[in-house]
Order: sequence, then structure tokens, then C-alpha cells
Amino acid sequence: MIKEGSYVRIDPDLHKQLAIKAFLNNESLNQTVEKAIKEYLKPTSDV
Repeated sequence: MIKEGSYVRIDPDLHKQLAIKAFLNNESLNQTVEKAIKEYLKPTSDV
């Protein structure tokens, strides 16, 4: 199931940290979250 415009509830302090990082990187909060999720989902080796 694909939904656009969905919300994710996170800790307010984490949201603030993400917003600051997005601002410092001159990108939107959504772009920052998407990059973080992609990094998290990268395959890892079991070595």
C-alpha cells in the first residue's frame, strides 16, 4: 500500500535535530528524512 503525504510521529527533539540538519544542508525536511531512511535500508554485510 502506497500513501502520499503520510505523517510519521517522532519525538519532538528528534524532529528539531532533523529540521536543523535539513536547514544546514539547504534541503527540505522531507529530503533529509528520505536520505536517512535510504541509508538505514542499505544492505549490510554480516562479516
